[in-house]
Amino acid sequence: MFLAYRTKRQGNVGMMRTSTLCLMVFVLFASSACRRDSKPGKDSLQIYTPIQLTQQTHQLLEKLALNKEILLRSMNKTLKSSDWISLTKSNQKVRNRYTAQMAIRLRTKHLKMSSDKSALSFQLTGRMGAQLTPTDNKQEELTFHSQVEREYRFSKKVGYSRQWARKMLSREGRKVVEALWKQMGKMLTAFVVMRRDSSAVLRKMLVAGEPYQQLLATRILGQRKDPKAVKEIIKLLKHKDRRLMFEAISALVKMKEQQAVKPMIELTRGKKPAFLSHLISSLAEIGGQQVEGYLFTLAGAHPTKEIRVVAKNALQELKSRKKPSVSTRQ
Repeated sequence: MFLAYRTKRQGNVGMMRTSTLCLMVFVLFASSACRRDSKPGKDSLQIYTPIQLTQQTHQLLEKLALNKEILLRSMNKTLKSSDWISLTKSNQKVRNRYTAQMAIRLRTKHLKMSSDKSALSFQLTGRMGAQLTPTDNKQEELTFHSQVEREYRFSKKVGYSRQWARKMLSREGRKVVEALWKQMGKMLTAFVVMRRDSSAVLRKMLVAGEPYQQLLATRILGQRKDPKAVKEIIKLLKHKDRRLMFEAISALVKMKEQQAVKPMIELTRGKKPAFLSHLISSLAEIGGQQVEGYLFTLAGAHPTKEIRVVAKNALQELKSRKKPSVSTRQ
Protein backbone atom coordinates (compact mmCIF):
# COMPACT_ATOMS: atom_id res chain seq x y z
CA MET A 1 0.00 0.00 0.00
CA PHE A 2 2.90 2.28 0.74
CA LEU A 3 4.40 1.48 -2.66
CA ALA A 4 1.07 2.19 -4.34
CA TYR A 5 0.75 5.55 -2.56
CA ARG A 6 4.34 6.45 -3.44
CA THR A 7 3.81 5.54 -7.07
CA LYS A 8 0.62 7.60 -7.18
CA ARG A 9 2.40 10.55 -5.56
CA GLN A 10 5.28 10.32 -8.04
CA GLY A 11 2.70 10.27 -10.85
CA ASN A 12 1.07 13.43 -9.49
CA VAL A 13 4.45 15.13 -9.20
CA GLY A 14 5.23 14.17 -12.78
CA MET A 15 1.94 15.57 -13.95
CA MET A 16 2.57 18.78 -12.03
CA ARG A 17 6.01 19.13 -13.61
CA THR A 18 4.55 18.48 -17.05
CA SER A 19 1.77 21.03 -16.45
CA THR A 20 4.28 23.59 -15.18
CA LEU A 21 6.46 23.04 -18.22
CA CYS A 22 3.48 23.39 -20.57
CA LEU A 23 2.45 26.61 -18.79
CA MET A 24 5.97 28.03 -19.11
CA VAL A 25 6.04 27.16 -22.81
CA PHE A 26 2.63 28.80 -23.29
CA VAL A 27 3.69 31.98 -21.45
CA LEU A 28 6.90 32.20 -23.47
CA PHE A 29 4.98 31.68 -26.70
CA ALA A 30 2.37 34.29 -25.76
CA SER A 31 4.96 36.86 -24.75
CA SER A 32 6.90 36.16 -27.92
CA ALA A 33 3.73 36.65 -29.95
CA CYS A 34 3.06 39.94 -28.15
CA ARG A 35 6.55 41.13 -28.89
CA ARG A 36 6.16 40.27 -32.54
CA ASP A 37 2.80 42.04 -32.60
CA SER A 38 4.31 45.15 -31.03
CA LYS A 39 6.79 45.58 -33.86
CA PRO A 40 5.94 47.81 -36.83
CA GLY A 41 4.25 45.86 -39.58
CA LYS A 42 1.70 46.54 -42.27
CA ASP A 43 0.07 49.25 -40.11
CA SER A 44 3.26 51.28 -39.71
CA LEU A 45 3.57 54.61 -41.49
CA GLN A 46 6.44 55.89 -43.60
CA ILE A 47 6.77 59.63 -44.11
CA TYR A 48 8.85 60.92 -46.97
CA THR A 49 11.18 63.67 -45.81
CA PRO A 50 11.79 66.55 -45.85
CA ILE A 51 8.36 67.63 -44.61
CA GLN A 52 7.04 70.48 -46.75
CA LEU A 53 5.69 73.79 -45.44
CA THR A 54 3.33 76.06 -47.36
CA GLN A 55 4.60 79.43 -48.57
CA GLN A 56 2.27 81.21 -46.17
CA THR A 57 3.75 79.21 -43.28
CA HIS A 58 7.28 80.11 -44.36
CA GLN A 59 6.35 83.78 -44.27
CA LEU A 60 4.67 83.46 -40.87
CA LEU A 61 7.71 81.77 -39.32
CA GLU A 62 10.00 84.46 -40.72
CA LYS A 63 7.73 87.18 -39.36
CA LEU A 64 7.78 85.58 -35.90
CA ALA A 65 11.55 85.02 -36.09
CA LEU A 66 11.10 81.25 -35.66
CA ASN A 67 13.74 78.93 -37.07
CA LYS A 68 11.92 76.49 -39.36
CA GLU A 69 14.88 74.08 -39.38
CA ILE A 70 14.71 73.71 -35.59
CA LEU A 71 10.94 73.17 -35.76
CA LEU A 72 11.30 70.51 -38.46
CA ARG A 73 14.03 68.72 -36.51
CA SER A 74 11.83 68.65 -33.42
CA MET A 75 8.94 67.23 -35.49
CA ASN A 76 11.24 64.55 -36.94
CA LYS A 77 12.39 63.67 -33.43
CA THR A 78 8.79 63.34 -32.23
CA LEU A 79 7.83 61.13 -35.15
CA LYS A 80 10.91 58.95 -34.74
CA SER A 81 9.99 58.36 -31.09
CA SER A 82 7.09 56.22 -32.31
CA ASP A 83 7.91 52.65 -33.29
CA TRP A 84 5.11 52.88 -35.83
CA ILE A 85 6.40 55.84 -37.84
CA SER A 86 9.56 55.84 -39.89
CA LEU A 87 11.11 58.65 -41.92
CA THR A 88 12.53 57.91 -45.32
CA LYS A 89 14.15 59.83 -48.17
CA SER A 90 12.98 57.32 -50.76
CA ASN A 91 9.81 58.36 -52.56
CA GLN A 92 8.93 54.91 -53.92
CA LYS A 93 5.31 53.99 -54.55
CA VAL A 94 4.72 51.50 -51.75
CA ARG A 95 1.95 50.90 -49.22
CA ASN A 96 1.68 53.30 -46.27
CA ARG A 97 4.29 55.75 -47.59
CA TYR A 98 3.19 59.38 -47.54
CA THR A 99 4.47 62.82 -48.38
CA ALA A 100 3.67 65.40 -45.72
CA GLN A 101 2.79 69.08 -46.02
CA MET A 102 2.04 71.30 -43.04
CA ALA A 103 0.42 74.71 -42.78
CA ILE A 104 0.01 77.15 -39.89
CA ARG A 105 -2.28 80.15 -39.58
CA LEU A 106 -2.28 82.68 -36.80
CA ARG A 107 -5.14 85.09 -36.26
CA THR A 108 -5.53 87.99 -33.83
CA LYS A 109 -9.04 88.80 -32.67
CA HIS A 110 -10.61 91.33 -30.30
CA LEU A 111 -7.49 93.50 -30.14
CA LYS A 112 -8.47 96.38 -27.86
CA MET A 113 -6.52 99.18 -26.25
CA SER A 114 -8.14 101.66 -23.87
CA SER A 115 -8.17 105.34 -24.78
CA ASP A 116 -5.52 106.11 -22.15
CA LYS A 117 -3.51 103.08 -23.35
CA SER A 118 -3.46 101.62 -19.85
CA ALA A 119 -5.28 98.39 -20.79
CA LEU A 120 -4.63 95.96 -23.63
CA SER A 121 -6.50 92.77 -24.50
CA PHE A 122 -6.48 90.39 -27.45
CA GLN A 123 -7.09 86.80 -28.46
CA LEU A 124 -4.73 84.65 -30.49
CA THR A 125 -6.05 81.69 -32.47
CA GLY A 126 -3.58 79.35 -34.09
CA ARG A 127 -4.52 76.56 -36.50
CA MET A 128 -2.23 73.94 -37.94
CA GLY A 129 -3.02 71.38 -40.60
CA ALA A 130 -1.06 68.38 -41.80
CA GLN A 131 -1.85 66.69 -45.09
CA LEU A 132 -0.37 63.25 -45.72
CA THR A 133 -0.65 62.19 -49.37
CA PRO A 134 0.05 58.53 -50.26
CA THR A 135 2.79 57.98 -52.83
CA ASP A 136 1.01 55.00 -54.38
CA ASN A 137 -2.31 56.84 -54.90
CA LYS A 138 -4.19 53.80 -53.55
CA GLN A 139 -4.38 54.68 -49.86
CA GLU A 140 -6.70 57.32 -48.43
CA GLU A 141 -5.29 60.80 -47.94
CA LEU A 142 -4.86 61.61 -44.25
CA THR A 143 -5.56 65.07 -42.83
CA PHE A 144 -5.04 66.31 -39.29
CA HIS A 145 -5.84 69.61 -37.59
CA SER A 146 -4.78 71.15 -34.29
CA GLN A 147 -5.91 74.41 -32.75
CA VAL A 148 -4.78 76.64 -29.89
CA GLU A 149 -6.73 79.63 -28.55
CA ARG A 150 -5.35 81.99 -25.92
CA GLU A 151 -6.66 85.22 -24.44
CA TYR A 152 -4.50 87.99 -23.00
CA ARG A 153 -5.29 90.98 -20.80
CA PHE A 154 -2.74 93.50 -19.62
CA SER A 155 -3.12 96.63 -17.53
CA LYS A 156 -0.72 99.05 -15.87
CA LYS A 157 -0.58 102.66 -14.83
CA VAL A 158 1.97 103.63 -17.44
CA GLY A 159 0.36 103.43 -20.88
CA TYR A 160 1.24 100.77 -23.45
CA SER A 161 2.76 101.79 -26.75
CA ARG A 162 1.72 100.24 -30.05
CA GLN A 163 5.30 99.11 -30.56
CA TRP A 164 5.13 97.20 -27.27
CA ALA A 165 1.81 95.67 -28.36
CA ARG A 166 3.38 94.42 -31.61
CA LYS A 167 6.29 92.86 -29.69
CA MET A 168 3.82 91.19 -27.32
CA LEU A 169 1.81 89.78 -30.22
CA SER A 170 4.96 88.41 -31.81
CA ARG A 171 6.22 86.86 -28.57
CA GLU A 172 2.92 85.18 -27.74
CA GLY A 173 2.47 84.17 -31.38
CA ARG A 174 5.71 82.20 -31.20
CA LYS A 175 4.41 80.36 -28.12
CA VAL A 176 1.17 79.49 -29.90
CA VAL A 177 3.01 78.16 -32.95
CA GLU A 178 5.29 76.04 -30.77
CA ALA A 179 2.24 74.65 -28.93
CA LEU A 180 0.58 73.82 -32.26
CA TRP A 181 3.73 72.08 -33.44
CA LYS A 182 3.83 69.85 -30.34
CA GLN A 183 0.13 69.06 -30.64
CA MET A 184 0.48 67.96 -34.24
CA GLY A 185 3.41 65.66 -33.48
CA LYS A 186 1.44 64.13 -30.63
CA MET A 187 -1.62 63.66 -32.84
CA LEU A 188 0.28 61.98 -35.69
CA THR A 189 2.01 59.48 -33.41
CA ALA A 190 -1.23 58.76 -31.51
CA PHE A 191 -3.17 58.09 -34.72
CA VAL A 192 -0.76 55.43 -35.94
CA VAL A 193 -0.86 53.62 -32.60
CA MET A 194 -4.62 53.99 -32.07
CA ARG A 195 -5.61 52.53 -35.41
CA ARG A 196 -4.20 49.22 -34.15
CA ASP A 197 -6.39 49.30 -31.02
CA SER A 198 -9.55 47.23 -30.82
CA SER A 199 -12.88 48.92 -31.53
CA ALA A 200 -13.89 48.32 -27.90
CA VAL A 201 -10.91 50.36 -26.68
CA LEU A 202 -11.64 53.13 -29.17
CA ARG A 203 -15.28 53.29 -28.11
CA LYS A 204 -14.14 53.95 -24.55
CA MET A 205 -11.96 56.79 -25.83
CA LEU A 206 -15.02 58.37 -27.46
CA VAL A 207 -16.48 58.82 -23.99
CA ALA A 208 -13.51 59.34 -21.68
CA GLY A 209 -10.55 60.22 -23.90
CA GLU A 210 -8.83 63.56 -24.34
CA PRO A 211 -10.20 65.72 -27.19
CA TYR A 212 -7.52 64.61 -29.66
CA GLN A 213 -8.14 60.95 -28.72
CA GLN A 214 -11.88 61.41 -29.22
CA LEU A 215 -11.22 62.94 -32.63
CA LEU A 216 -8.90 60.15 -33.77
CA ALA A 217 -11.12 57.41 -32.32
CA THR A 218 -14.11 58.89 -34.21
CA ARG A 219 -12.16 58.84 -37.46
CA ILE A 220 -10.90 55.27 -37.06
CA LEU A 221 -14.27 53.87 -35.95
CA GLY A 222 -15.89 55.63 -38.91
CA GLN A 223 -13.41 53.97 -41.25
CA ARG A 224 -14.21 50.60 -39.66
CA LYS A 225 -17.96 51.32 -39.85
CA ASP A 226 -18.40 50.05 -36.32
CA PRO A 227 -22.17 49.90 -35.61
CA LYS A 228 -21.62 49.85 -31.83
CA ALA A 229 -20.02 53.31 -31.98
CA VAL A 230 -22.91 55.05 -33.76
CA LYS A 231 -24.75 56.36 -30.69
CA GLU A 232 -21.62 57.89 -29.14
CA ILE A 233 -20.55 59.44 -32.45
CA ILE A 234 -24.01 60.98 -32.87
CA LYS A 235 -23.63 62.61 -29.44
CA LEU A 236 -20.47 64.33 -30.72
CA LEU A 237 -22.58 66.27 -33.24
CA LYS A 238 -23.40 68.65 -30.38
CA HIS A 239 -19.82 68.93 -29.14
CA LYS A 240 -18.57 72.48 -28.62
CA ASP A 241 -15.30 71.65 -30.41
CA ARG A 242 -16.12 72.17 -34.09
CA ARG A 243 -13.27 69.93 -35.22
CA LEU A 244 -14.76 67.03 -33.31
CA MET A 245 -18.23 67.83 -34.64
CA PHE A 246 -16.98 67.82 -38.26
CA GLU A 247 -15.11 64.55 -37.63
CA ALA A 248 -18.34 63.01 -36.31
CA ILE A 249 -20.21 64.14 -39.45
CA SER A 250 -17.51 62.64 -41.66
CA ALA A 251 -17.59 59.33 -39.77
CA LEU A 252 -21.39 59.05 -39.99
CA VAL A 253 -21.28 59.76 -43.72
CA LYS A 254 -18.74 56.96 -44.25
CA MET A 255 -20.99 54.63 -42.27
CA LYS A 256 -24.08 55.70 -44.30
CA GLU A 257 -25.84 55.71 -40.94
CA GLN A 258 -29.60 56.39 -41.15
CA GLN A 259 -29.80 56.94 -37.38
CA ALA A 260 -27.75 60.11 -37.90
CA VAL A 261 -30.16 61.73 -40.37
CA LYS A 262 -32.58 63.24 -37.84
CA PRO A 263 -29.83 64.64 -35.51
CA MET A 264 -28.01 66.11 -38.53
CA ILE A 265 -31.19 67.76 -39.79
CA GLU A 266 -31.73 69.25 -36.32
CA LEU A 267 -28.15 70.50 -36.45
CA THR A 268 -28.93 72.61 -39.55
CA ARG A 269 -31.28 74.95 -37.69
CA GLY A 270 -30.02 78.51 -37.44
CA LYS A 271 -26.68 77.72 -39.08
CA LYS A 272 -24.80 79.95 -41.51
CA PRO A 273 -24.95 79.13 -45.25
CA ALA A 274 -21.40 77.71 -45.45
CA PHE A 275 -21.98 75.21 -42.65
CA LEU A 276 -25.50 74.43 -43.86
CA SER A 277 -24.15 73.66 -47.35
CA HIS A 278 -21.67 71.21 -45.82
CA LEU A 279 -24.45 69.47 -43.89
CA ILE A 280 -26.64 69.27 -47.00
CA SER A 281 -23.85 67.56 -48.95
CA SER A 282 -23.22 65.18 -46.04
CA LEU A 283 -26.90 64.25 -45.76
CA ALA A 284 -27.06 63.62 -49.51
CA GLU A 285 -24.14 61.19 -49.15
CA ILE A 286 -26.06 59.24 -46.51
CA GLY A 287 -29.25 59.23 -48.58
CA GLY A 288 -32.64 57.73 -47.77
CA GLN A 289 -36.27 58.85 -47.97
CA GLN A 290 -36.03 61.22 -45.01
CA VAL A 291 -33.04 63.00 -46.57
CA GLU A 292 -34.78 63.17 -49.94
CA GLY A 293 -37.85 64.80 -48.38
CA TYR A 294 -35.73 67.28 -46.44
CA LEU A 295 -33.73 68.29 -49.53
CA PHE A 296 -36.94 68.68 -51.53
CA THR A 297 -38.28 71.08 -48.88
CA LEU A 298 -35.04 73.11 -48.78
CA ALA A 299 -34.84 73.30 -52.59
CA GLY A 300 -38.31 74.80 -52.80
CA ALA A 301 -38.79 76.83 -49.64
CA HIS A 302 -35.49 77.97 -48.10
CA PRO A 303 -35.26 81.80 -47.99
CA THR A 304 -31.61 81.83 -49.18
CA LYS A 305 -31.09 81.28 -52.90
CA GLU A 306 -27.63 79.79 -52.35
CA ILE A 307 -29.08 77.08 -50.10
CA ARG A 308 -31.93 76.36 -52.53
CA VAL A 309 -29.40 75.77 -55.30
CA VAL A 310 -27.18 73.55 -53.12
CA ALA A 311 -30.20 71.51 -51.97
CA LYS A 312 -31.49 71.14 -55.54
CA ASN A 313 -28.12 69.91 -56.80
CA ALA A 314 -27.77 67.51 -53.86
CA LEU A 315 -31.28 66.16 -54.50
CA GLN A 316 -30.53 65.56 -58.18
CA GLU A 317 -27.31 63.76 -57.29
CA LEU A 318 -29.14 61.61 -54.73
CA LYS A 319 -31.81 60.64 -57.26
CA SER A 320 -29.20 59.84 -59.92
CA ARG A 321 -27.54 57.38 -57.56
CA LYS A 322 -30.87 55.61 -57.05
CA LYS A 323 -31.38 54.98 -60.79
CA PRO A 324 -30.26 51.49 -61.94
CA SER A 325 -27.42 51.47 -64.45
CA VAL A 326 -28.53 50.76 -68.02
CA SER A 327 -26.78 47.81 -69.65
CA THR A 328 -25.17 48.48 -73.03
CA ARG A 329 -25.19 44.80 -74.05
CA GLN A 330 -27.22 43.90 -77.13
